Order: sequence, then C-alpha cells, then structure tokens
Amino acid sequence: MRTTRLTRRALLGRTLLTGAALSGSAFKPAWADSTSAVQAYPVGELAPVPVIRQRADWKRFIVLVWQFQNDVRRDGPLYDAAGLHGFHIDRGVDAEEQVRLSLTRQFPYYVDHAAGKGILFLHKDVQARITRQAALQVRPYSLADPKTIDTLKGWLRDNVGTTKKGLVYAYAFDDEISLGAFNDPVEVDIHPLSVAWYRRWLARRYGNIQSLNAAWATAFVSFDDVQPRGFDEVRQGAARPPLAAWNLSPWMEWRHFMDSQFAHVLADLTRYTNSLDPSIPAGFVASGSVDGSDRSR
Repeated sequence: MRTTRLTRRALLGRTLLTGAALSGSAFKPAWADSTSAVQAYPVGELAPVPVIRQRADWKRFIVLVWQFQNDVRRDGPLYDAAGLHGFHIDRGVDAEEQVRLSLTRQFPYYVDHAAGKGILFLHKDVQARITRQAALQVRPYSLADPKTIDTLKGWLRDNVGTTKKGLVYAYAFDDEISLGAFNDPVEVDIHPLSVAWYRRWLARRYGNIQSLNAAWATAFVSFDDVQPRGFDEVRQGAARPPLAAWNLSPWMEWRHFMDSQFAHVLADLTRYTNSLDPSIPAGFVASGSVDGSDRSR
C-alpha cells in the first residue's frame, strides 16, 4: 500500500496554534514591567512559513567556519591551505568588510545571532533567576510581549540589511534557544500578556468552558477565570493511587500552550526575515533536544 509522506511543513500546517498580532514600540524588558496592559491576541492557525526554492549550490556539502579564534579576513591563507571556502558572520550590522570579502573571494557564509543574543537564548545570569523554582515564573523578555518581538525584529532588520548583500546561505536568529534554560525544567511564562494569550488559546481549543471543565474536573465560570498550573502544584494531587484518578490536564495543556507560543513566535520571525530577504532561509541552530520543546511544533 502506498503511503504519503508527511513533511514537517505539512505537519506545521495542520497544527492549530495561537495567532498574535505582535508589533510594538520601544523595548523594555518584560520582566521589569509586570503591569503591562493585557491585550487581546487573535487566535487562529499557524500559517506555514514560505517555501524557499532550493538553489543548486545548496546541494553540496560546505564547511562554514565559526569565527572563534580565527578571522577569515586575517587568515585567508590558512583557509586556502585547509581547503575551506566559507565562514560565518555574527549579527552583521557592522560586517560590511566581511560581505565584501565574500563577494571578492566567492566565499559563502551564514549569519548567526541575526536576532541578537539574550532574548531567545537567555544569558546564564538571567537563567539563574528562573531555574530550580517551584512556582510559575515570568519569562525574562516575555515572548508574548510585543515590545520583545519589536526588539527582535529591529535586530533582524539591521543585521539582514547589511548581510543580504553578500553570498549569504542562511540566517539564524540565535543558537541554543529555549523557553528557559536549555533542558532545565522552567515553568514559564505567566506574564499578563502570556496568560491572556493562554486563555484565548484554550477557548479555541475547547470551544466552551463546559468542555474544559469536563476534561479538567474543574468548575470555572469562564475562560477568564483559568490560571496556569505548574507541575509542582499538579503533582500534589497525583501523589497517591489510583492512577485513574490523576488528572494532569491543567499542567499538560499549559506546557502544550507554551510550546505553541514558542513555535508561533519563531514562525513570525521567519516570515519577517523572509520579507527582508525572500530568497534565503531563516530559522535557528543548535537547539535540538536541549530546549525540551515539542519538535512537531
């Protein structure tokens, strides 16, 4: 029997996630402004990101050398001796010299940290504030805050504006990204905007509050009454048999939503980067299993 292969793009197209009109003004860290006015996010399907037509030169293997303890501008002879013909640019807004070298020597490159460093990947001092905490946390630089997204897009606009002029192969927003701190369990994000988004996501998922109450064994009057529940709270009700009496739905739905929020933001950034340079792929690198996310999203 013939089977149809389900591609990642098709899977994303089938996945119901939240939608958000993410735009904003001057950036201020979300964790420093817990009084932000709660906005109503529209809820809908996550549209697939645009398809980038494959180029012939993408079908061959090439090493793009990370610029750590080496510099392609200085070490050109060493690159030639080693048979290396590609490199990477960090961020890129001030990389006019590397872009010119790329064109002169026909060296391709990829751009890392195109959306900066410290928002999609939280620095270690920031991670330390939210790890190993039993209570739910506000994510520093909440991905539900339009000011955060505006900052990411501002960095993309500046960095892509310069680096798209050379032989760029791809744009990476950041590396080792996660909602929290790699695969450490971090219960984020209860920023007011994130909680408002969560409630609208639940309303679309369940249709009415009666359906949610039936699944969760709760008695909420409306979706506006629903609060995120963390693992530490939920496990207190799942400490004794029988297993059939355990109801982990409130916590599992919260984690499911945060995966959805993360995927939506990454897709939004991908579409934005594609609007700046439609012919070059955009995404992220060095995440893999370290972030604990549901990769199907």
